[in-house]
Amino acid sequence: MKWDWIFFDADETLFTFDSFTGLQRMFLDYSVTFTAEDFQDYQAVNKPLWVDYQNGRDHFITASARAFRELGRTAES
Repeated sequence: MKWDWIFFDADETLFTFDSFTGLQRMFLDYSVTFTAEDFQDYQAVNKPLWVDYQNGRDHFITASARAFRELGRTAES
C-alpha cells in the first residue's frame, strides 16, 4: 500500500489523545477502577521509564513489568 501523506504529531498540535481516558477505558474492560490519583501514580512511574527506553537504557517489556510492580500490581492482574 502506498501512502500519500503521513502526519507526525509529537506535540499534539494536530491531534489530542487523552491518555487518562484511554487508560481508564482499558482498565474498565477488565473491571478495574482507574482514578485520577492512579493516573498520577502511573505517570510518575511511566515517564522516567520512557526516558530510559528512549535512551536505550531499558527494554520496553522490562520497563512495563517494573511499572506494574511499582504500582503494586502484576501484569497478569
